[in-house]
Amino acid sequence: SKATVSVLNCRISCDTMALRYTACLLAGALCASASHCAMKIDRQHTTLKRFEGKMNVPIYPIVEGTHNGGRIIFIWPGVNPVARTGGLLQPVLSARQGCAPGKWCMTNWYSNCPANTKQHRKYCTDKHNTVVEENDVIAWFFEYQGTFPNGTAQWTEGYRSVNHPHKAHNFTIYYETHNASSIFGATVETWGNHGQPRDTNMPDSPVFFWDMKAWDIHGKALPMHWKAGGKSTDNIDCHMKRVQGGKTFTGHSIHWSPMDGCALGSNMTRDFDARCAKQCGCVAPDGTPKVMCDFCCKYDAAAGQCVSDRGPGRHKH
Repeated sequence: SKATVSVLNCRISCDTMALRYTACLLAGALCASASHCAMKIDRQHTTLKRFEGKMNVPIYPIVEGTHNGGRIIFIWPGVNPVARTGGLLQPVLSARQGCAPGKWCMTNWYSNCPANTKQHRKYCTDKHNTVVEENDVIAWFFEYQGTFPNGTAQWTEGYRSVNHPHKAHNFTIYYETHNASSIFGATVETWGNHGQPRDTNMPDSPVFFWDMKAWDIHGKALPMHWKAGGKSTDNIDCHMKRVQGGKTFTGHSIHWSPMDGCALGSNMTRDFDARCAKQCGCVAPDGTPKVMCDFCCKYDAAAGQCVSDRGPGRHKH
């Protein structure tokens, strides 16, 4: 559609959001809003080798929406040199863009692919739109492979579903032009009608990023110094610490709905409760606690049972 083409042509990194947002408005295209946790790297003295982590797939928005009435959603980590001097690598979780209605997809993106001339670069993808389930866990990574004699660098980015390991794909880039100077953790980028209610057009549960690690070409771990940025930072936490069933998750979180999507006044939560862990989907396939339970839950002491609601597929129990 025309709207989809506008998004593909106008998508940009957070570093140049303000200028290009104005350009998109003047062009009559769908425009973006973004919030992120980012960290600078001294690229003059540090060459990033690898950056990796995990994120969960949130519950799909209540309202499906359209390109004109809803919001296209991109959630991603990223590796980027200084704005407009190279490309942004992004394994992207998306809704309402390249996916069937009601579905989340993963696709590897790169923002500086060769076009018809050296003066014009553009976004490209690996052309794999992998459908992933609500509350799956996505393990993602970026890895520097080396630099060619002409000065361009080779990078590989990729993702893997933890629940369904066959759902995985890597994308190798051969023409990066600078060392990485920024890495992005939790980032949400939305396109479309921002007058629509946020609580129905956005995910119905939080997104968490955790187990994030980065190291240089000498194997030295990089300290994590995250800073919130973007158009709005009121719903993003770059210093998240969450304890679920005795397991501590540290990283980033993005929240949209009150009560994490659980019905107001229901006294339900997506927090771990050992009494309801199995019924409410609080345990990962490896037997460890999840960062968030699949369903909103509470233990009904009078009835001696768990009550659950608002989980994957929006089924009610």
